[in-house]
Amino acid sequence: MAECLAWRDLSHKELAHIFDDSETPSDVRSFAQEQGFSLEKMSAFVSIVKAIHDQAIGMRLTVERSWETAKNLFLLHSVQRPPFSIGLFTFGDLQEITRYVLNT
Repeated sequence: MAECLAWRDLSHKELAHIFDDSETPSDVRSFAQEQGFSLEKMSAFVSIVKAIHDQAIGMRLTVERSWETAKNLFLLHSVQRPPFSIGLFTFGDLQEITRYVLNT
């Protein structure tokens, strides 16, 4: 069974504060806003990136292995097959997330 990472690290209230806070770096807000991400999508996105980072550091993963981890986690959140995965992100979302993650 797949674990949905939405709301794991950031609550609805915390994300709302990030989007309303003028001190939050604009690139964080603009990516989410440009993509039209809901708070749930943004929460999952942040938690997935955090999980990838934690695994890469903790297990000393290579870049290739880190990317495999990233692809697996994003796919688990992009295909609606309960209880194995949840269809939170669309194919278009994945394209934009891939571009953003690889270039920032």
